[in-house]
Amino acid sequence: MLRRHEVEGAMRSFHDFFPQTAEEETRCTAIGEGCDIPPGKYLFVESYCTEKGCDCRNVLLTVIERKRGAVATINYSFDPRGIAARVGLDDLVLDPFNPQSDLSPAILDLFKSVVLTEDYRERLKNHYRMVKDLIERKPELAEPSLWDAPDPGEFAILRPVVGQAYRDRRRDLRKLRRQAQRRNRPRR
Repeated sequence: MLRRHEVEGAMRSFHDFFPQTAEEETRCTAIGEGCDIPPGKYLFVESYCTEKGCDCRNVLLTVIERKRGAVATINYSFDPRGIAARVGLDDLVLDPFNPQSDLSPAILDLFKSVVLTEDYRERLKNHYRMVKDLIERKPELAEPSLWDAPDPGEFAILRPVVGQAYRDRRRDLRKLRRQAQRRNRPRR
């Protein structure tokens, strides 16, 4: 059993908080024959930081294809001067703290050129604000459910793998924040 302090601030699926909205608004892209990416339906599952008081303005998108499972994890920062910039990353990258596949670079290109429209950017920002507002009002919800929420149908994610990935990512983000703080300290 995880203790609260071990998982506080973890990234949690938007579906955990707003299942109806997630089912209606989660982006899915169908790829046909003749592309660099194998044919299939690719679902962009959104996860947001649940740390109370944090305004990182990031979304973690786990890209899932029904037959292949998770094929990419994209970290998108709404604020180019936010945490991503402070730790030396671009605002849109393959997340360095989560597993990637050989399809990940092509998925990132697809995301940049086709999926990330202005309307979708605004939708992600709205979802981020919805999660943050809910966490501020109900901080007890910040504790991750470790995927006790209903599975998103045919795109179900393996619970133990995702739970461990979130814990590992949280640990790595703390390490990056400490490194950024050390770099930003005034020199004597």
